Amino acid sequence: MLRNQYYGQRMRIESRRYIRPSEVGRPMPFAIAGQPIQLLQRYMYDLLQRANNGDWTFTMIHEMGHNFDPFGWSFQGEFMANLMIAYIMCQRNATVYLGNQRRTGLAQYRDYFRASHAYYFSRETCPDYDPFNDPLLYTFLRIQQRIGWQPFQNAFRHIEGLLVVNSLPGSDLNNLNLFLTLLRDYSGVDVINTILTPIERERYGDNVGGDLEYLR
Repeated sequence: MLRNQYYGQRMRIESRRYIRPSEVGRPMPFAIAGQPIQLLQRYMYDLLQRANNGDWTFTMIHEMGHNFDPFGWSFQGEFMANLMIAYIMCQRNATVYLGNQRRTGLAQYRDYFRASHAYYFSRETCPDYDPFNDPLLYTFLRIQQRIGWQPFQNAFRHIEGLLVVNSLPGSDLNNLNLFLTLLRDYSGVDVINTILTPIERERYGDNVGGDLEYLR
């Protein structure tokens, strides 16, 4: 239901077990998105114990978030998954264990990414391989603080319509700029020039290959 509220559309989820242990001895990351999600067997007990004690478990809902990316459109998959977690944290006052502490609700979730943002921008330059999804999320959570969730929901519904007629801009840069354009259009707030700082626009633009600017 939360996913439908967030994206404004429905997605069929198979009714089978949604999380399964990975194959013993198979080389793989800690977790892999998919239907069902796969987790390394040695972490299963700990994660399920956390879930039974009120922890929504960041890993589980993060990997579920990958399944809910708007199909055919995403400029940064890790960012998109974590943005959906932010909506869950806000709407359900959920608890996750993140950064060596339990965090409940959107404000505490946002604080974790504030620290990542501060570290990322404390350096004069960032190597090309340096992931920018966490600082980018903090930037968008500042946008959300200003404009609320409704413009995000409207933007995703708009994007769904573009997917249907196959008229998306294509590149990561253009998709990010499309998202910013739609947030501006549906909120009436100039999000690029009043919320993003010049250094944010420069660094994020470097990561996606161009200038952050409205498409129209």
